[in-house]
Amino acid sequence: MFDIGLGELFVVLILATVLLGPEKCLKFARELGAWIRKIEARWNETRESFK
Repeated sequence: MFDIGLGELFVVLILATVLLGPEKCLKFARELGAWIRKIEARWNETRESFK
């Protein structure tokens, strides 16, 4: 669904570390992962409902 490569993810995490600081960056990464999983699950449910 999202065409995010490892390089782009690495750049985002580096920027988050610089902007948020190392302590908040870990929490941010966990929350971002949870949001992405939820969005992908909803997307897959929606896509399956149209089949």
